[in-house]
Amino acid sequence: MIKIEHSNLNEVALQYLERIKSRERRKGEDTLKSHYIENIESFILALPTEFAQINEEFAELYHLEGKDSFKHFNMYMENQYRVMCCEDGYWLSKQLNINTCPYCNRQYTFTIDRKKKARPQFDHFLSKSAYPHLALSFYNLIPCCSICNHIKSDDETKLLHPYFEGFGDNFNFNINHRDYILNETQINVMFNPTEGCTEDFIEKCKNNVKTFALQELYQQHVDYIAEVIDKAYAYNKAYYIGLVEDFSKLGKTPSEINKLIFGNYIDKSENQKRPLSKLTSDLLKDVGLK
Repeated sequence: MIKIEHSNLNEVALQYLERIKSRERRKGEDTLKSHYIENIESFILALPTEFAQINEEFAELYHLEGKDSFKHFNMYMENQYRVMCCEDGYWLSKQLNINTCPYCNRQYTFTIDRKKKARPQFDHFLSKSAYPHLALSFYNLIPCCSICNHIKSDDETKLLHPYFEGFGDNFNFNINHRDYILNETQINVMFNPTEGCTEDFIEKCKNNVKTFALQELYQQHVDYIAEVIDKAYAYNKAYYIGLVEDFSKLGKTPSEINKLIFGNYIDKSENQKRPLSKLTSDLLKDVGLK
């Protein structure tokens, strides 16, 4: 789980709001629909910290208006979401420019061609079936791979929100690399928090691992993990430093040098550029080459 790094996120959110508002909407006699349209800016730009209050207020309206009204509003928002995907989905994913899935960091999520619809899917952090009023909310739409979107589905487990949180340096891959090298033990993928993490953060991290089956899925990457371990042990500290010095003479930055040596981005800020970058970074740090 990696945090989405984007320098202009607020600007993209405002542009997205204007695109949504540009489509004509008639209020009609439906109370839920009218309330939504009258407050559309608040719904579109709502932060995750505001979701609970919004949900509570809308729940009162749902209760007052009855099940039929909720059903009709749900259908209306489902249609609004389809329209958004057709008219704004490609634009939004292009603006966000997320190259790998933030939930798993295993799959590429390139946006390349509107006609062929090659773009990431949008997961509703809070499901649109239970919370239709958040169906178009910017911070409720998470660009991700199809596998993670399918696995998560409408799960309401408390998770890290990728626009604001990630595992970072506080929840790391733990690979038994020493046993693999010294005793030829089978590679096992585990996750561990660092000292000082809050119980809430650890709970959400563990929920992410379980919800997206990260331990099971990353266990399928043992061939890649073995390659990184073998390189890391072959390049002892002195040899590694020598390689860095040689490459630096060619005008390469430390980040570029590490990418040349290990085939992946190492810096946390670049995790979203290539799949398995978080895994690679944590493993090299544990081995002592980072």
